[in-house]
Amino acid sequence: MVSNENGEKELSPLAKVAGNVSAWYSNNPWVRALFVSIPVVGGAADTLFAWKGQVLARERIESLIDNVQAKLGDVDVSKLEEFVSSPDFIEIAHRSFSVASQAASEKKREWIAKYLAGLIRSTNINDYSRMISVDIEMLQEQHLEVLSALPGEPGTGVNKEYPSEILNEMNIDVYKKAMSDLERIGLISYDTAGIGTLGGGGGLWVTTGYLKSFKDHFGI
Repeated sequence: MVSNENGEKELSPLAKVAGNVSAWYSNNPWVRALFVSIPVVGGAADTLFAWKGQVLARERIESLIDNVQAKLGDVDVSKLEEFVSSPDFIEIAHRSFSVASQAASEKKREWIAKYLAGLIRSTNINDYSRMISVDIEMLQEQHLEVLSALPGEPGTGVNKEYPSEILNEMNIDVYKKAMSDLERIGLISYDTAGIGTLGGGGGLWVTTGYLKSFKDHFGI
């Protein structure tokens, strides 16, 4: 308890947060599953209340919970408790919470919320889902901006050297670096099929099946 300017006792901000967390924890099985996965916290929800020195990370996690809950809308998550308590979902949730707690970018945290809400809605985790949970950690806003502008259809040619009109505000060197990073994690690839053939010309940067799945997971 703390005293306000009138000397009256009231709940401290942390206690109010604790009350909100308790409500989330009690009423939403997917939140209970996620609390098990929170880095450092490690299991019991009430341990979060003593999570000293991690105010910013806690605020980001609370915001992520709110965002995912809003995106789930009228989904009856109580019927999905088996899914959100599954080892596969817990593993992905652990990574997602860890990344969100450290991400200064609001846009990146928004993407993570879309990703988690999409998984809960679909109740389906595949190899792409697992790879995305790992790769999202290294992606920054610039990567997400470029990724959003790339065509989703696999095998579509893309221009690695110069930004498209959609990206004309981005520095060319930042764009090239972002494209190189996207290639490294398999979202685009260099197709050399035409090299060495008559009239084949040079190679071509193309989108991959992983990029399509990545965009599908985030609803873009």
